[in-house]
Amino acid sequence: VDLVHHIQCDVSSQAVVEAAVAEGEEWSPALRYLVNCAGFARARPSVELPEDEWRSILDANLGGTAFTCQAVGRRMIALGGGSIVNLGSVAGQFGWPHRLAYSCAKGAIEALTRTLAVEWASHGIRVNTVVPSHVDTPLQRHLIQAGVVDPEAVVRMNTMNRMADASEIAAAIVFLLGDGASFITGQTVNVDGGFNVFKTGVPSPTG
Repeated sequence: VDLVHHIQCDVSSQAVVEAAVAEGEEWSPALRYLVNCAGFARARPSVELPEDEWRSILDANLGGTAFTCQAVGRRMIALGGGSIVNLGSVAGQFGWPHRLAYSCAKGAIEALTRTLAVEWASHGIRVNTVVPSHVDTPLQRHLIQAGVVDPEAVVRMNTMNRMADASEIAAAIVFLLGDGASFITGQTVNVDGGFNVFKTGVPSPTG
């Protein structure tokens, strides 16, 4: 049996998400864990944000999280429990210029997490949010190379004076999914190098 099964889908479509989850259920019937990390952002002055971009960012980040929680949540309820971790962003916790749609979507994900944690607790389902700041990923490197992100400014924005490694975010997710976090639900866990308590020198994006 393959340890990993890849399914590509458009998370902004409720029907497509349901079909993808059904396919995943055929590969592994016991869907007890879910991590929602699909999404994207655009840097643009708020007064110039077009309707189609507003909708696409909210549909991918917030809609995708909601639809996947719905589809997998039904299976978890039938199984008698599970654990969900949604990915937020520090952009949803304070005012970040030129990130209007993305900030709204990520802030709403925290509200979604709290709502589902309360609604589904009786079914044995825990729901939490992990909030990273800047993470050293291929996308982040691309943004740096494109001049959208200033790497020197980024490392000055938290107390640890560096970006996170993806494994550090993954470790927090694995903890929240597992039995060690069995009494943790509805929480937002910042894995941000102290960004939330420090956040100095936040730059406006250049793109």
